[in-house]
Amino acid sequence: MINFYYPWDKEQGKFSSKGYLDSWELAKAATFCPSSLEARRRLGLGSEELAKLLKVREQQVWNWESGHGEPTVEQKIAIKKLLELDRKRINPHEVKAKLNLTRAQFAKLLDISEQEALSIELGRKGLNIYQKLVLKKALEYAKGKGLAKD
Repeated sequence: MINFYYPWDKEQGKFSSKGYLDSWELAKAATFCPSSLEARRRLGLGSEELAKLLKVREQQVWNWESGHGEPTVEQKIAIKKLLELDRKRINPHEVKAKLNLTRAQFAKLLDISEQEALSIELGRKGLNIYQKLVLKKALEYAKGKGLAKD
């Protein structure tokens, strides 16, 4: 598993967009990474959405996909992490319990309506990659601060 660390930005009240890797992670980055087009299709994302997740311009994603360049090592790692996260099954009930969230708080965290939150809880609707990423980061933050229940 590749670890990419996002520190908490106290001033902005959210995770920093600037992550960092240790040297071991950089060594692992030399391993195979699917093309951005293949990854984007697996995740069900448009080029604009992938660009937003990777914090690059859409033109840059288009360039990679048309063979006019390739992602940096850090971007390849981020793509691999998105694919790993997409394969993971995240249990909304478990997350709500660990973070001691009400349905309203859970909905607010994911920026969805309470009705959509209920659909996710009941298994009628799955989590998209953005929601999985938000829940993963919220759990990591809560664990780091000793706020998550075991």
